[in-house]
Amino acid sequence: LGEGLGYALYSFVGTSGSDDKGSPGDAVEALDALEGMPLKLHGVHDFAVVLCNGEVLGTWDRSVPPKAGLQLPSRGEARRFEVLVEVTARINFGPGVAERKGLEGRVAAGLRPQDERELLGWESRALPMQWEQ
Repeated sequence: LGEGLGYALYSFVGTSGSDDKGSPGDAVEALDALEGMPLKLHGVHDFAVVLCNGEVLGTWDRSVPPKAGLQLPSRGEARRFEVLVEVTARINFGPGVAERKGLEGRVAAGLRPQDERELLGWESRALPMQWEQ
């Protein structure tokens, strides 16, 4: 998103298991279909707050991700789903020098890795934090 300092906000607007970007109603239906399944964020760089309807569902730290994932709410309760990723320090040497920040992997829900369903259709925007001059 081109930001070196600040946050990146990812808003789910799509579906689970489809390549097409859906309407907001499709996003609600997709979240309802995944009711109660553990949510997993693959590729968070570096720290994320997961929000459902503006309420904190949980946090995800790339160095210590939750083993069981985060629990999605009951059917009909999820209306808006967002992931706020903090863009933190950069590495300027060694193998991590080209590492990108933000949500670099997929977001999926499922009990076992082979059963996970990916949530497709995200909008992203940068929330820059500028130093006051």
